Amino acid sequence: MVFSMVLLRLAEWLVYQLLANSFYRAAMKVRNYGFVFVRNPSLRSSSAQQQYSSFPSVTKCNLDGRNSQTLVCDIHGTLLRSQSFFPFFMLVAFEGGSILRAFFLLLSCPLLLVLDHELKIRLMIFITFCGLKLKDMESVGRAVLPKFYLENLNLQVYELLASTGTKVVFTSVPRVMVDGFLKEYLDVESVVGTELQIVGKYFTGLVSSSGLLVKHRAVKEFFGERKPDIGLGSPAPHDHLFISLSKEAYVVTKEDSKSSASTVMPRERYPKPLVFHDGRLAFLPTPLATLCMFMWLPVGIILGIFRLIVGIYLPYKVAIFLGCLSGVNVRVKGRRPYRSEKCKGVPKELTCAGGKSSHEVANYIQRQLADALGFECTTLTRRDKYMILAGNEGVIQDKRKKP
Repeated sequence: MVFSMVLLRLAEWLVYQLLANSFYRAAMKVRNYGFVFVRNPSLRSSSAQQQYSSFPSVTKCNLDGRNSQTLVCDIHGTLLRSQSFFPFFMLVAFEGGSILRAFFLLLSCPLLLVLDHELKIRLMIFITFCGLKLKDMESVGRAVLPKFYLENLNLQVYELLASTGTKVVFTSVPRVMVDGFLKEYLDVESVVGTELQIVGKYFTGLVSSSGLLVKHRAVKEFFGERKPDIGLGSPAPHDHLFISLSKEAYVVTKEDSKSSASTVMPRERYPKPLVFHDGRLAFLPTPLATLCMFMWLPVGIILGIFRLIVGIYLPYKVAIFLGCLSGVNVRVKGRRPYRSEKCKGVPKELTCAGGKSSHEVANYIQRQLADALGFECTTLTRRDKYMILAGNEGVIQDKRKKP
């Protein structure tokens, strides 16, 4: 009886919060603004210009003499060029969860279009994190998300961030999704974000009792009476209050975030080399790209099984013919030229006989091979690589009892 009453209360809350309340807000927005913008396009452009002119653009910020200053900003809509955080929730759902969890998140897209910002974040958090293991999120944060964050960094914003001394990021997205990247790659001192509920070693999918982070309140609690030197945010109204608490305030407009040579972060400018990427998705899973992936998935499975059967059980010539019909295309034009180069021998003083250890000799040879092949050496040990990819030292403890 009690369980049924709880279900009824939960259903009532969902109907009111997710449907009635959100559709009412959407209808009021359309009634108050939608038809006015249709009738008078110049009004829309003038209001947008007024909104953008409240604070100067980040392109007008001078980068000199910022070494001792403190900067506050958000990663969503500011550090990243992407205006939506949905692709990064999808990465966690797919890589850390399962393909079924990712499919449920994709199905929520129509509902996300009519929800306000807070309910949208809460719904994506619930679908992505409900029942997700802590270690899976840590693994995704180390080996998957950094690649996509680096590819979406706004170069102009990063240059301002790198020129300052103290960096603090305030964001309403879950802190566990951005904390590792910001501290390891961008040298951010503190990350203040939405905290999630944890039971044992699992996420519940709910936010903590403090709720979603309200950035301007978090800034007041973090700095107290002091004011940060630079505030960086988006043109959204809720960000205006956030950056107005700083001595200097700048906004990153949509024009500043467009993919151009001045905003796209080139790989050679990465703050830290991207050595490892352990994800299954090679593209940023936007809603449209994810929909195409799921539409292709049944066809791809059938096609893969067909090619596998043809390649194993049929004669070579028949298999090649049927493979071509199914899209297999292998082209080799001429012979690939190669160059043979003999590396110099190891000097006697750098060998074990010359007093060097085996590790030093091996490192020297690896550096010579890397220089010849055009590779870049790292100082990562085997233990470091395991810690980055798997979160452990790569040692399996023997649980068998010793006699």
